[in-house]
Amino acid sequence: MATRSSPRGIPILGRLRSRGGHSKEQASLLWAVTAWIVGLIVFYPVLHMFLTGFKTEADAVELPPAFIFDATLENYRAIFNFDFTPFFVNSIIASGVSRCS
Repeated sequence: MATRSSPRGIPILGRLRSRGGHSKEQASLLWAVTAWIVGLIVFYPVLHMFLTGFKTEADAVELPPAFIFDATLENYRAIFNFDFTPFFVNSIIASGVSRCS
């Protein structure tokens, strides 16, 4: 292994290694890959809920879930054609009471 000298004359051996035996570049890549995997696992339920909003009722309860489906806005049309104001007000009151207590 080639040795270099630092400004103080202390020999430096090759690339620095972390405690796990990986170089800093390998450790950084390993952390990045781990972070992406954890992020995708955490984000998947949010993505699944979002996509389920565009499925028909039959597609939404299908087992195993279909990842390729005919998207529809039927569910959103039904919400806006229905008077959901009392339910919305109830949610605001419940969240306000739980916040204040």
